[in-house]
Amino acid sequence: MKQAAWYTCGGRCPPKCNPWVYFILAIVCLVFAIVAIVFAILSKTLFEAQLIDGVNKARFIDNTFQTTDCSNMFVGDATCSGLAYQAWLVNSADARDICLSSSTPATKPLESASGWCDTSKDGCVKPDVCLRGVPHDFYAFNVTNPAEVLKNGAKPVVQELRPVHAAQTQERIEASVDVDKWNNEGIAHWNETNTFVFADKDETNLLQQKVIVPHVGLLSTVTQAGQQLNTMETLQMLGLCGTYQQLANLVITLAKTAPSIEGIINRTFGDTRSAMKAQYFDAGLTRFLGNQEINVEAIGPQLKIVVPQLDLSMLPPSSMAIDYFAYAFGCVAKQDANHSCKFNPDSQADVDLEKKINGTFSVTSKDLIFNFIMNTNFSDTTSAATQLILLQKGSLSPSEAAAWIAQLNYAGSYGLANYDTMRNTLFPYTNKSSPAYDPDYEFYPRFIRMTVGQMLGWDNQAFRDRFTGLPITLGFAKPVTNGAPTEQYRSSKIPDWKGLDYFKMYNGQTQNCAFDRDCMAQDSFKKDRTCTANAACTPNYAAGWDAKFIPGTLNGKGTDEYHKVNAEARLFVGQIFSAATLKNVEIDFDWRGVKVDRWTLADIDFRTENCDGSEGNGSPGIDCDSPRGTFNLGYFSSPDPTTTRVPVFASLPHFTLVAGSSSRENYHPGDRVSIVSCTGDAECEGTRDFTVEIYTEPISGALLNGQQRLQLNIAFPPTANGETGGMTEELLMPAFWLNKHQTAFG
Repeated sequence: MKQAAWYTCGGRCPPKCNPWVYFILAIVCLVFAIVAIVFAILSKTLFEAQLIDGVNKARFIDNTFQTTDCSNMFVGDATCSGLAYQAWLVNSADARDICLSSSTPATKPLESASGWCDTSKDGCVKPDVCLRGVPHDFYAFNVTNPAEVLKNGAKPVVQELRPVHAAQTQERIEASVDVDKWNNEGIAHWNETNTFVFADKDETNLLQQKVIVPHVGLLSTVTQAGQQLNTMETLQMLGLCGTYQQLANLVITLAKTAPSIEGIINRTFGDTRSAMKAQYFDAGLTRFLGNQEINVEAIGPQLKIVVPQLDLSMLPPSSMAIDYFAYAFGCVAKQDANHSCKFNPDSQADVDLEKKINGTFSVTSKDLIFNFIMNTNFSDTTSAATQLILLQKGSLSPSEAAAWIAQLNYAGSYGLANYDTMRNTLFPYTNKSSPAYDPDYEFYPRFIRMTVGQMLGWDNQAFRDRFTGLPITLGFAKPVTNGAPTEQYRSSKIPDWKGLDYFKMYNGQTQNCAFDRDCMAQDSFKKDRTCTANAACTPNYAAGWDAKFIPGTLNGKGTDEYHKVNAEARLFVGQIFSAATLKNVEIDFDWRGVKVDRWTLADIDFRTENCDGSEGNGSPGIDCDSPRGTFNLGYFSSPDPTTTRVPVFASLPHFTLVAGSSSRENYHPGDRVSIVSCTGDAECEGTRDFTVEIYTEPISGALLNGQQRLQLNIAFPPTANGETGGMTEELLMPAFWLNKHQTAFG
């Protein structure tokens, strides 16, 4: 093929043919360079500015009405606040329908809100990526050795069950939105309905599993006659007194059937009632009838000779130490295989101990105590508890009250768990020989057997307690219909980046006063649960980000405050109405090919103020005595915090600790309970993480992956150890933990 002459230059080198070629090539190269520079400048100025502006505006919803003239060349109509508002209103069910559709959503905000993706792209697998709501995994616990815990004070063993995979739906009620407030102040104000559903397949079978858990109602603390009383301890004390009253009346009745024995008793003690008083304070009756025998149970065979119809199973066991002398003498630990515990008058140690025991109560106090035992109507628990308080606080010396209460608590605790006559009389449904028996009450009153669904409050399920008549549930998964309003800042015009879903109100409250005793002492709190902050009263505030965003860098147009190691951000955790501090532990961490900031939990706002009383007139914080790493929810969770404190504490799962947190160095609850990990689910296998961790994209600050983990625990007061005669240590038993998690894609 013949080539053009200008190109071949007659077979010579082109420059030699025409030196202007150098100049032309140079000009062409220069033009390309200038174009490249101009393009780079435009990209840096116009295109990057457009991109960053789009990313920034897409994070906020400045108003509820702008739907046109707001598009961006990179993020499309995601910058249109009115369209974003419409997407914000879409409920979980509709969002999932949009996600499942093969058609591209009408707007970018809808695409983002629904999680829609193109199935031709990697990672888009439907229906897997189309969520029914915010994923929540619930892990319930079951106490596997309740009998040993109650009888011998054994260390509780709790089995973690495989998780229930749930999702929390959300329906923001459009009629409740204060659009004027949003458009004028940049504050979103709305009510919503929330329900828990199964995240994927039906797991009703997991919700129907029965678990043995502490009775959260009967382990609560109530205020009565100006004193705080633990309900279980009150039941123990009153139950013990009522049982001794019945025992005394039984002995009085039996004595009348054996005139010869009654005559001996009357000559020695004056009458049988006085003999039972002597038995309580110095084991007088059994020592007289049983050759220095202290325990009632040990002289049972002798009594049966006199009263053949006597059912020996009705006698309280020696391990119970039903009277004060047997308890103080240490008969629980001293008894032999035949339940014998004898006083040895030839032993100086026994003589000295007897003298010490007899000197515990004055003559007047003995009369007051025994008259209370014999004359009180214990079926009226409210009146009986009031009389007990008046006697304890108004008539007995502090040392007398302490000694008596210690015996009542030990013997009452043991009796309610192990003395069938006492327990079955108070709670007929615990009697296995009765038609009224209910296996859910096998270890009542400290434990109940309920379903996982009842414990969580799933679909309003609850355990209906036959003794109190109350529904028992922790209620975490209870549906909420048209709940109290929430407020968040949503406008880009709000200072300090608070427009990125920063809470202002939660569940109708801008502050909660139930975390500070000084706040709860105010008259307004007693009236309507409100309080006024002052030097002593510091309520918990609804303040902190919602974890959807942490302020991003916007390539230098935002803030670098959070994109650095050891940066801290405060998130508001509505479930506990408190703030959590997250720390940025690694920047530009590679997660699925994306550079992210990795945040972990650094602290929770534990209420540990003024624990040593050095801060003036403020009361000690409610977490001063909380077990290490736990957060007291006792007043916050109470239906009436002015009278009742429920025994609920929050922690990380499996009592995981956060190094350097502000929690007090009290006992670690994980040391007092054995937790057996779950099986049968992928989440139960391998190395498990129980901390809180989120990943954010540093430019926008958007959440890409997050795990919010929380465990609810029930405080379990000391119980009787039937081998030592002492009380166990207080502890926390885990009820369940949850993992609330979200992933932006994949």
